[in-house]
Amino acid sequence: MRIRDYFDYLDECLTLGLDIKNRDVVAPKHPMEAHRRTSMIIAQQRARELEEQRQAWQAREAEQEAQRQHRLVNQDEQIAKAIRRNIPAVLVNGAFESGAYRATVARGNADLIAESMALGHCVGTGGYANEMSRGSSFIFFVRRRESSDTPFFTMQLSPDFRILQLRGRFNCAPPQDVKVFASEFTAWLRCQEKPVIENAA
Repeated sequence: MRIRDYFDYLDECLTLGLDIKNRDVVAPKHPMEAHRRTSMIIAQQRARELEEQRQAWQAREAEQEAQRQHRLVNQDEQIAKAIRRNIPAVLVNGAFESGAYRATVARGNADLIAESMALGHCVGTGGYANEMSRGSSFIFFVRRRESSDTPFFTMQLSPDFRILQLRGRFNCAPPQDVKVFASEFTAWLRCQEKPVIENAA
């Protein structure tokens, strides 16, 4: 056995808590076999430790994801309540249509994230969902009537239905006909009666 191998073996003995004052330990009859045995035991211990760490990490990740999903569900429930309190009933499950365009209200995080990914802007990053859950602003999707499932423009309205933002792909400004539609839509909203919700809390 080479000197370096022997010192590695002694280090392994110390790691395993073996008594290096014991002659059978410090001077085994078959030193390389003893070295292989201690190396294998330590490798197996390390493998178990790494697996335990991996499982603990996965458990933490799963718990954090469950908490995140729980927060999103709770927030979506708050958004739904805010919509019912503030948005005309015809828009809760329907749309406002005029000319070539239609407008629908975003109903939760999934809608906002999909819109953000499709148009390359920040409506799905969380802040707008927070505002919707508090009723401090509302997000509406403007679509072409001929392709109502395709994201086109995103509109943020104040609680009194004033236009705060109207953005398209990569935050581009709207063309004139979309501006006209948005103005018509918000004017219509302001003429509607405030929803009366019983037991909305």
